[in-house]
Amino acid sequence: MTRGKAGARGHGGSPCTLENREREHIETTLVDFGGNLRRTARILGVTRQNLEHRIRRLGARRPPALARREPARPAAKVGKR
Repeated sequence: MTRGKAGARGHGGSPCTLENREREHIETTLVDFGGNLRRTARILGVTRQNLEHRIRRLGARRPPALARREPARPAAKVGKR
């Protein structure tokens, strides 16, 4: 079995630690599933709540355009009175 070099660097030049690898994996999977936490959690084998906890703990970034938004309000009904 081959081990990585001491001081190896991960994506973006950050040290290759387990936490960094987990954060990168979560961020990549979030992008793959359009920022959908429920689907991402299912693929990663954790609950949605656990995924949210890990995102906060690890400082993982959600895709900017997909970050939490206010839900759209339903349009007013236009009709005959």
